[in-house]
Amino acid sequence: LALSPSRPLALSPPPSCPLSRLTMVDVMVWGHVVPLTWSTAMIALAVVVLLRLCFRRHIHFDVERFLTPFDKLWLVLDANPSNLVVVNSITTTDGSITRNAMLEKIKYLVHIYKRFAGRPVVLGRWWWSRRIEWVACEVDFDYHLQEVFVPAPGTQKQVEEAVCAIVETPLDPNRPLWRHYLLQGINGTNSAFMFRAHHAVSDGVGLVGVLMNLTEHVKKVDVPLTKCQRRPSVYSALRPMQRLLLYPHKFTYRTVKNVILALYALGKLLLLPGDPHTCFKGKLTAKKEVAWSQTYDVPRVKAIGRRLGGTVNDVMAAAVTGALRRAILGRGFALKKSTSIHGVIPYNLRRIGEVPQSKDMCNKFSLLFLSLPVGIEDPLQRFKKVHQNSETLKNGMEPIVNYVMMKILGMCPSWALLYVFNLLSRSGSLVFSNVPAAQVPLTLCGRPVDHMFFFVPQTGDIGLGVSIFSLTGKIVVGVLVDVGLYDEPGTLVTYVDEELESLDQLSRPYRRKSSVRESAIKEAMAVAEAERGRSAVKEGGM
Repeated sequence: LALSPSRPLALSPPPSCPLSRLTMVDVMVWGHVVPLTWSTAMIALAVVVLLRLCFRRHIHFDVERFLTPFDKLWLVLDANPSNLVVVNSITTTDGSITRNAMLEKIKYLVHIYKRFAGRPVVLGRWWWSRRIEWVACEVDFDYHLQEVFVPAPGTQKQVEEAVCAIVETPLDPNRPLWRHYLLQGINGTNSAFMFRAHHAVSDGVGLVGVLMNLTEHVKKVDVPLTKCQRRPSVYSALRPMQRLLLYPHKFTYRTVKNVILALYALGKLLLLPGDPHTCFKGKLTAKKEVAWSQTYDVPRVKAIGRRLGGTVNDVMAAAVTGALRRAILGRGFALKKSTSIHGVIPYNLRRIGEVPQSKDMCNKFSLLFLSLPVGIEDPLQRFKKVHQNSETLKNGMEPIVNYVMMKILGMCPSWALLYVFNLLSRSGSLVFSNVPAAQVPLTLCGRPVDHMFFFVPQTGDIGLGVSIFSLTGKIVVGVLVDVGLYDEPGTLVTYVDEELESLDQLSRPYRRKSSVRESAIKEAMAVAEAERGRSAVKEGGM
């Protein structure tokens, strides 16, 4: 062949062109690039079909009998002894509750929820054919409901020490993955019910529905769910690629836009930078400390959000960010103005108004990485930045893309799942969760419920969990932290109180200026109206 490198690129040589006139570029294009393009397209199509078949296999089955890939993910992540993937909730009552009365409630719980009456068993030899089934087993109520007596006088510090010992205890994998405790002697005569369940059983919203079924008057109230996007189909991220490969002529502008946004969200997740070294990043231990705050009035927090142009979540997130900033500076770490850390936020994906039932107890949420600007000193500027970051996340494709990615990870081998999650956990310093409950008075075993709060679990090398829980118009902040990172959770809770008070005080001048301006405008309008009236009287007299 007479090869001429000076010949321009021609993808399709004319039919009359003899073989002797083909150039090196023609041979390379037709011999390598085109076959490589078609082989890549066929491989991509095969991957899409394989993933669809895997999704069909893992989706179309009874969730009461089998674990979904997302449920299996949390079961595998529990292999780290430093971070138990267990949701801990505490309900305090005004008055004492007997063990027999609470035992009847627990038996009712096991009767209506199948997942509380069995334990997970792995079926299948290879990972692509492996399933995890809930196998019914005998429930030992002497083990699953224990009574703990807090030393007198039962102060909050003594209760926290008893709770710490319980939180550090792992669940028995050979029994149903839950265990409850009845704490007696709180403040002398009161009781507290501690609810512990593995994250593979259900998510936070699902477990709140379980707690609501334990209380009285549950049929008269519903769990208010955060307004969210419609729960995405498991094929939602695969359909655009399938349409692109099979029907390129039907590829619309909207599909192109969704593909670009999904790829952008996936790229942001995979290229997320690691968090800077602070007192909340380091080697974890198996010892934990807990603390919880006083109650905050929901109308007060809503008023702060309205004055600043945000929501209750924005106000609490800004207060937590300010508390983290003070804790980091208090440990001698320097912060630049541009320094930010990421909070991993569980984002609810259930349909609006959906109350989890026994047949729908699987995990249905996505994980978002919210940037918390701990380097900003001004509380108002910090609130504005938190609100902006939160709106960007909620209005983007991150909830859907992250949900589908977690589904895919749940079908991968355990070693691959742990490797990816350990990489992602480097980009987070804390888990920040906000779960609402019923906003009406409740009773438990005939005793009025005072407070209800929970401690969110962590994964990977994240050692701090901050949870926000609202019940009957009251908000409580719960903190669970690893002692190897930060051993003063009570100080962190105090910082949250002070930051919330600071936001309340700083937001009030804007309201006063607005009200003064409105009163001045009304006064000027009244004076002008009076002048016009006097002018009309004079003209009539003339």
